[in-house]
Amino acid sequence: MAVYGRHKLITLLIILLIFVAFAAWNNTDDNNTAWWAMWTVPIMFLSFWLLMDCMFVSDDKAFIFDHDYENWRRRIDPMY
Repeated sequence: MAVYGRHKLITLLIILLIFVAFAAWNNTDDNNTAWWAMWTVPIMFLSFWLLMDCMFVSDDKAFIFDHDYENWRRRIDPMY
């Protein structure tokens, strides 16, 4: 699987946000709200975005869905 610039950028953002979340580990506000938990939301969002991008949206089109088996076999099978 090829790694594109978009994948590198999202991975870099995930790593950066992980460091920010660890930096906010002991920070709380007046209501004892843990700030690190709030930083996990964009981390999870970007992680799933990267996963879906690698699985379904990449330029190499590794995932091919065709509900008709004959069309799928014609496209995939070299001996068809």
